[in-house]
Amino acid sequence: MSANFGERLREVRKRRGLSQRELSELSGVSLSLIRKLEQGERDDTRLETARRLANVLKVPTTRLITEHAEAAADEETVHRWTPVHAALAAPPDLDGLSEEPTYDGVRDALEAAVPLFAATASPNSSPFSHPSCVTPRS
Repeated sequence: MSANFGERLREVRKRRGLSQRELSELSGVSLSLIRKLEQGERDDTRLETARRLANVLKVPTTRLITEHAEAAADEETVHRWTPVHAALAAPPDLDGLSEEPTYDGVRDALEAAVPLFAATASPNSSPFSHPSCVTPRS
């Protein structure tokens, strides 16, 4: 196991608000082993032990046993997600909405959003070209 296993274990345990003793009691892993892992005295824990700890902490086992280095998003990705971030950070006040959504408005909004989720789709295909997505216009 990685030398950082203990650091990740301590971080997740503290986020869950558990003491080492509580984690030990809930997981069945000895308090002594948990202390040694968190202090970096041991980093050779068995996968089954990691699984038991992760189960109690309600995280995937891989969260404890692997490093999750997050790469910074490139400028284009940040730009593409800016409207989504803005909408989630400060949703609009919908109480004053005076008009009903239209088919065209919803379609346009979905067409603008789909590329964010469908990075593997063919560049020339439309997600709305399927017959079930097409409705006759009046």
